[in-house]
Amino acid sequence: MSEIKTVSDAFDVLVARLISQSDQSQITAFLEELKDAKVFNDRKCYTRLKKKIIEVANKAGVSISDEDIRELDDEIKNVGAYV
Repeated sequence: MSEIKTVSDAFDVLVARLISQSDQSQITAFLEELKDAKVFNDRKCYTRLKKKIIEVANKAGVSISDEDIRELDDEIKNVGAYV
């Protein structure tokens, strides 16, 4: 969270989290769907989109500490349930 400075940063981290949680075949299927529908006139746009998705997905690393904290919270709740 300390890496987030702008609304754009926050959006990128949210999208990165969603990408990391999704089935990667969904992303591939979406790109194929765009190609089949001939959404872009220039084929380079598909490559740019794929690179942008990868770039945003790499920002998921920003949220690793939050995930660790969430995991610890879950463990604490589980231990508390058995006491």
